[in-house]
Amino acid sequence: MNLKLPYAAAQDHPYTIIKSAASFFSGTLLSRVGGLVRDISMAYCFGTSPSVAAFLVAYRFSNLLRRIFGEGVLLNGFIPLFESYRSKDPAEAARFFRDLAFSLSLVLIFTILGLEIGLGLWLFHGVSQNNKEIIYLSMLMLPGLLFVSLFGLFGGLLQCEKKYFLPGVAPLAFNLVWIAAIWVFYGEDSSTAVRGLSVSVVLAFIFQWVMTLPHAIKFFLEKLTWKELFHCRLFPYEVRQMFGAISFGVIGIGATQFNNALDFIFARLLSLEGPAYLNYAIHLYQLPLALFGIGMTVALLPPLSRSVQKKEWDHFHTLLEFSLSKTCLLLLPCSAGLMAVGASTVALIYTHGNFDQEAAAATTLCLWAYSLGLVPAGIAMLLAAPFYAQKDFFTPTIATLTSVALNAALNAVCVYWLEWGAASVALATSLASIWNAYFLFNRLTKKNGYSFSKEFEMEIFKILFCSLIAGGFALGSGHFLTHEPSIQLLTGTGNPLFAVNFFEQVKQFCFASTVFLTSFLTIAISFKALQLKKNMCNN
Repeated sequence: MNLKLPYAAAQDHPYTIIKSAASFFSGTLLSRVGGLVRDISMAYCFGTSPSVAAFLVAYRFSNLLRRIFGEGVLLNGFIPLFESYRSKDPAEAARFFRDLAFSLSLVLIFTILGLEIGLGLWLFHGVSQNNKEIIYLSMLMLPGLLFVSLFGLFGGLLQCEKKYFLPGVAPLAFNLVWIAAIWVFYGEDSSTAVRGLSVSVVLAFIFQWVMTLPHAIKFFLEKLTWKELFHCRLFPYEVRQMFGAISFGVIGIGATQFNNALDFIFARLLSLEGPAYLNYAIHLYQLPLALFGIGMTVALLPPLSRSVQKKEWDHFHTLLEFSLSKTCLLLLPCSAGLMAVGASTVALIYTHGNFDQEAAAATTLCLWAYSLGLVPAGIAMLLAAPFYAQKDFFTPTIATLTSVALNAALNAVCVYWLEWGAASVALATSLASIWNAYFLFNRLTKKNGYSFSKEFEMEIFKILFCSLIAGGFALGSGHFLTHEPSIQLLTGTGNPLFAVNFFEQVKQFCFASTVFLTSFLTIAISFKALQLKKNMCNN
């Protein structure tokens, strides 16, 4: 792939994307470590009790609108418009952000009040006891929507300012508050503890948003006076224009969030503990997705938007393929690794305290099912970015809606007809991610004439081959040498037992991880599958 292209935005080199993604990665890694400690604490202190599962469902419900107002489609609409205004007048861009922040806050306040009233009326009209707990906990957590949404918007501003570390690391504050609450309420009755945790979630969102304020205020004061800072216009033309542009995206993201909540409902229909199994599994699955898939997408959208404004289409395609290449290079081994090391990871992280053998087996199956869709999910994120950069929200919306419909249909089949366990919900999510990625690539080919280069296809094939061989070798050697339960669990034979002794857990995890990494690197080097195209970053 030749990067010696005539483009004015020299700062938007593929190397700068890697640098930005690495900055986001380092911050997100710290946040995800905090999230991992949070999940370990939750599993140890509260296990997978019905009250904890109800809390997790309520957390999903209370954050249904988060991807609409705080991240996702709103940021995808904000960033191209902000960059457009800033290219003309930085002060105009600052005023646009100010007006958007105040307008969004007003919308959120009235939305939260309306939802609280609606849920309150529902709570006292013939709802079952199990559902009452979910509704009540949702009401406690709903105010957090205001602060998590403001955090998402302020994080988007920092990304445009090329400050990627802080938006990535700020959720660490959220996780620390949640962890503190877990241990404060440890020992309490689980139904009492989850109420305290729900209030703590709101406080955690406040702390997370506050971390972005100093840099945001500094940005404003460089462009505006104090008087201008608070002299806002509610819903000016620019803000209405953005809301109109993202209206299709709002439909798609809203459907996605509803679908995510629906997954937990289907899991709860299978068993009261089902949502807890999905929750613990999805956090392990989301770790590589957040570090590599989301990190690369966050770094890619601003430079893609600038390439569209300058009509530098060769550079546009170069940045996209480079990002896809590096994302697949990282996510393919992660997907195989989750299959090979998933059971020992679940044992090491979760199988303590109130987290029993049944929970470990169910969580592992969910993790494996999610891992099948890891690469397609990362690719779909990246393939949506070029549409958002061109202010085309319709195409990603159609992709999302069809994926949501497919996921819901598959869930219904698996739950009501096949009567599979909670892992079937995760499997449906993965199959829907595959369709999403395929749909976006097909439309991108028609819209921009984009196609993979043969060099890209060969690189991906090599990485896939190496990942599969390494994963198979790690599974087999772990089964015969350390009695790791993965193969028994996969084949449904014997009685798979997860290690409960900490040293045995460490031994199984370290052995499987070492075998996988060593065999992957050995095979990859032998097949020259780790050609990182240094010329891409040096040109």
